[in-house]
Amino acid sequence: VGSLIVRKRDTWIGTISKRDIITFCVVRGADAEEYYIEDAFTPRDEITVVRPESTLEEAVATMLTNGDNEVVVEVDGNASKILSARDLAEALVSPSNSST
Repeated sequence: VGSLIVRKRDTWIGTISKRDIITFCVVRGADAEEYYIEDAFTPRDEITVVRPESTLEEAVATMLTNGDNEVVVEVDGNASKILSARDLAEALVSPSNSST
């Protein structure tokens, strides 16, 4: 797992990744045990979002355009899943997506 969806009550407010935690601790010279998720997560307005009806190719193009390694699938304003570049690569090369 590279990232998790961060929720406050019933609303998704962002994601937190290993990279977020490491960057936060390095920049601050901080011990991860002294801080909380709310100190280091990436807020929702900085996250790339796709819809369930987006094609795999659209999701990849969105990642490439924005320089992201993952996107959040959003359904009716709720974060449903985090798709990583690896998830998309595996889906695109799986036998069920093969044209042969």
